Amino acid sequence: YAADQEAQLWRYQKVLDAQAGLPLTSHLFYLTPDGCEPSPVSISAPVNSEETGILEAGSYQCISYQNEIHTWLSALLKDVPEESRVHHILTQYREVLMEVIGMHSREEAIKELENSGLMDDIAENQGDISALAKLTRSVFFLHAKLLEELIETIHEALINEPRLESVKPPDRWKELDWTIYEGWAKGRAPSGYRFYRITGVQDDELKDVYLVVGMDAGDRFWIGLGRFRGGEHVEVPDDRNRFSDVEGATHNNWWLSWVTIQELDPVQLEGDSGVGKLVTQEKKNAVVNKVMALCGRYLKEII
Repeated sequence: YAADQEAQLWRYQKVLDAQAGLPLTSHLFYLTPDGCEPSPVSISAPVNSEETGILEAGSYQCISYQNEIHTWLSALLKDVPEESRVHHILTQYREVLMEVIGMHSREEAIKELENSGLMDDIAENQGDISALAKLTRSVFFLHAKLLEELIETIHEALINEPRLESVKPPDRWKELDWTIYEGWAKGRAPSGYRFYRITGVQDDELKDVYLVVGMDAGDRFWIGLGRFRGGEHVEVPDDRNRFSDVEGATHNNWWLSWVTIQELDPVQLEGDSGVGKLVTQEKKNAVVNKVMALCGRYLKEII
């Protein structure tokens, strides 16, 4: 899945209106991991166009991998013979899907629960339930705190760059804060950003390019270069391939470049890319250094 693009749903609706006239009935679905609403940028008319307005809530339907798609796949598996290739493919797809949305099959969950001995311990020690509930909340808070410390460490390093100036995000771009970090800790993947104005730019086409550090469902944890004028996200210059040598970099008409930091998955706590590794200074520094190296590469080109 990918992050919303400017006027994305607006454009989709226009295509449907043009190509799916009567007697056909068109439906516009917005599919995300958790069924969240599209961003205002996505449902608003394009910037600098003659059209204005915003899509009405009833003109599209939010659906999720967690509910509609998972339910649909589960129903399909009941109707397809178990020995068939199609059943095998659907099973694999559902396993991948459940991993993405943080769900597990009943069989996998029951097996892990039985192996843990937790049910037996709670049955014998009812007082442990309260302690367990508090511990569960503390794990969420630990996850969020580690994300917060990482972003603040990166922020301190970025504002020490002579050519970067920290600024408030434009309207409709929520700033990274505790609510964002706790949302990721609980698997909801809300969007949040930090914006930095690049100073000392001589090229007129690049004077409105900002360095952005972001977390969102589309690209997880990333750093990129976007162009903003008067608080509006505008298209970048045509020469968008200037960072083709940067590993993992991609671009489109709204972003000059962006890179997902593969070394960290903000929704995971454990594992090689989990947030838990940020407890150690060495591993946190490795992530910070990756971001700062990308920042240096970007600033070298934006002149």
